[in-house]
Amino acid sequence: MIAGVGMDLCGVERMRKACESEAFCRRVFTEAELSYAAGKKSRACHLAAAYAAKEAFAKATGLGLAKLGLRSVSVRHDAAGRPILVLDPQAPALEPYRRARFHLSLSHDGGIAAAVVIYETEGV
Repeated sequence: MIAGVGMDLCGVERMRKACESEAFCRRVFTEAELSYAAGKKSRACHLAAAYAAKEAFAKATGLGLAKLGLRSVSVRHDAAGRPILVLDPQAPALEPYRRARFHLSLSHDGGIAAAVVIYETEGV
């Protein structure tokens, strides 16, 4: 059963400027996210998409980013290259969501990154 859907957009140029601050990057992104983006042609596109995914997750679950913490949810990629969400096992706010299934779609074009998260509870 679908329990929530979240969607978010993030400006790539805005993220590029924000990521000029290493402190910002370390506060917002995990090492895995930063490493993945570092190997890409447009680092800012991938980081903007990861940020949008965090926001979309917060909207889908109803947690909000303040309660969630930006590094509590990380965007990774499976063996096929599909983006997936990884929940921090140490984040207490995420305990009710550990058995849920999350579907993630990311895109970036024309200076905008987008993310959609579907939160599913049945059959998990």
